[in-house]
Amino acid sequence: MMTAEKLNYSKSLDELLSGLANVKSSMVVTGVAIDSRQVRSGDLFMAYRGTEVNGVDYIDHAIQAGAVAIVIDEDEKIDLQLISVDVFKIDNLRKQAGIIISRFYDEPSKQMEVIGVTGTNGKTTVSYMVAQVLFMLGKKSAVVGTIGNGPFGKVESANTTTPDPVKLHSLFSSWAGDIDSVVMEVSSHALDQGRVAGVEFNSAVFTNLSRDHLDYHKTFEDYADAKSQLFRLSCLKHAIVNIDDYYGLKLIDLLPIGINIYAYSTKAKQEDINRKNVSFVFCEKIEVDHLKTKLTIQSPWGQVTITTGLLGQFNIENILAAYTSLCISDLSAEQVAEALSKFNGVPGRMEYFSSQNDSNSKPLLIVDYAHTPDALEKVLTALRPYCKGKLFCIFGCGGDRDTGKRSQMGAIAEALSDQVVITNDNPRTETEEKIVEDILVGIKDKSKATIKYDRSDAIINTFLNADKNDVILIAGKGHETTQQVGTMLLPFSDRELARRLTEGDS
Repeated sequence: MMTAEKLNYSKSLDELLSGLANVKSSMVVTGVAIDSRQVRSGDLFMAYRGTEVNGVDYIDHAIQAGAVAIVIDEDEKIDLQLISVDVFKIDNLRKQAGIIISRFYDEPSKQMEVIGVTGTNGKTTVSYMVAQVLFMLGKKSAVVGTIGNGPFGKVESANTTTPDPVKLHSLFSSWAGDIDSVVMEVSSHALDQGRVAGVEFNSAVFTNLSRDHLDYHKTFEDYADAKSQLFRLSCLKHAIVNIDDYYGLKLIDLLPIGINIYAYSTKAKQEDINRKNVSFVFCEKIEVDHLKTKLTIQSPWGQVTITTGLLGQFNIENILAAYTSLCISDLSAEQVAEALSKFNGVPGRMEYFSSQNDSNSKPLLIVDYAHTPDALEKVLTALRPYCKGKLFCIFGCGGDRDTGKRSQMGAIAEALSDQVVITNDNPRTETEEKIVEDILVGIKDKSKATIKYDRSDAIINTFLNADKNDVILIAGKGHETTQQVGTMLLPFSDRELARRLTEGDS
């Protein structure tokens, strides 16, 4: 986690903690921090319980580094007389810290339109698509998410989908006055941990919900509840919901009164929505011509046509989400449709690599981030119509993560591809043999599966032994440029290897 960037901000404690704690101090702090290692002289240190450590254990370190005041959880049982600076107690501090940090930066997210995108799959594509189209149409946009954070065109890589609250509000502060719209992926972890507290969301998008992160949330119900928190924020004006997803229909019924609701679909009908006064955006016609798809969309803004090179039914849903979000932003529907037709995709999301030489007998390579059972099923289903030969699926599962999805992904790969190649994803501190063993539980015909632990070797060997009419899916890592083995991050890129193979310089 990072400290707040010093931009000559200072606030009194009574301003920062008003309504949250009983404050009788006009002391001024010059920074806020949630990590004792990032504390600087004059900072307020918020010592809350995290997933793995408790900030209270690092209070002494924070004071030594220059913290002039401490905030702790209401139920912490520590002797305050042993602490040499003022200590304030706040109920559920982890969920309130973002509000305090936002106040420190003069609530910068209120100075721009903020669009939050949540769901199991599709967050990155929708966010990136919306930010790029805003940029294309003359808006100053920024993106926060898996690919990175920053003004569109100047995005810097990031370690998490949604940053910690200090980093997040620091970003908003640095963009205030320069950025019109921020499109951000909002993960279930971020919602559960209060990382987006204090962010003034204008619109929220729900893409879909399927199994993921149950190592953290434990139950699917807890996972669903975490996602729904975004739609219960009092600041929210617009909710954009995919009703092709079962949970999307349920979510609409749970939305608070006063929110403008937009339901989008490729197959549902408006009559399927129980709630009244819901605006409906739907795909009236889908025409597929090889690697191009023509969409006819009906919406409150009229009828438009979008021609896209993005593959798969799920990407049609992503386009509908982006189209709706952009039209809500007071952009012309015709301009939005034209710009979306020029959108070429997101790095590592259903990205295809093929030889430019028609006489070259090389198979088509697809790199995708699919790392959940639902995502893998959708990608393989989408690729089948484009495959005249065999469909290969190269994938693995991340170590130290939800083990229950491994056999499910093995079963899906076996059912929907012709040949399964199991390899390392990011094994982390788990043994590669254990991960593969878990995947194989779901594969009935073991002869259909090849095991090559070395990911580079798995990709190269599959490519060299495939026919020109074959399609090879490389799933799981997408845009990533490293592979975590143990505690080491090693350089590795599926995209770069795919490019080298198809361009012939392997």
